[in-house]
Amino acid sequence: WFHGMFSTGDASRPPRPIRERGAHFIAPDLPGWGRTSPVPTGSTFATTVVSDTHAVLAHLYPSASASTSASTLRIYVGGGSFGTCPAQIVCGADYDALPLGRQIVAGVLLAPFSPFHEHAGYARNLTWRDWVGIGPPTRVRPARVIARALRVALRAHVRDVGSAETLLRRMLFDGMDEGERARYAAWRTRNGVGEGEFERRMAEGMAKSVSRSWEGFLGTADALPADWG
Repeated sequence: WFHGMFSTGDASRPPRPIRERGAHFIAPDLPGWGRTSPVPTGSTFATTVVSDTHAVLAHLYPSASASTSASTLRIYVGGGSFGTCPAQIVCGADYDALPLGRQIVAGVLLAPFSPFHEHAGYARNLTWRDWVGIGPPTRVRPARVIARALRVALRAHVRDVGSAETLLRRMLFDGMDEGERARYAAWRTRNGVGEGEFERRMAEGMAKSVSRSWEGFLGTADALPADWG
């Protein structure tokens, strides 16, 4: 499972369907986010994601990685929002670079991106906020100038868990209508999530995601428009 922007990999509480099936839930930090190193100089986001994924799977499943015969391992690759970009990269990776790619049986994409370079008019469907954050302005040279300006504007909002939670509530939760609040409460009950627990956990991930560096955020200006489809 690949996380979205301003988030980190968190395998501490896998989704209920995964727990019920006894599946192994793997949720790494993407390059430059959380505690993971950024994309190395001379490499690309796509090749780094594939290399990192190969290293993780080879470490966790050495016998399957070393086998030349068909493995019984079944791999599902998923992601949310920006995380659908690395998920698609891994699903389409060359088997020489990702041998266990042969064991991928499905991809799950939530709120997905498709490759921008394949869709000349993609920016027409973006909100103004997303148009500035991930749209054509991010390609302005010198490189990453827009992303660096956004970092200055966002830094105060994610400097700690409390600030991140305030931002989250204002953006996602405070504007819920009555129907949405009822469905959200029902979801919390089904999953045993206390009042405010989900928001707090999201805020912790936001603060952690940029606690070491902002390279992951800055790198999205290079990752999304690249040829990764």
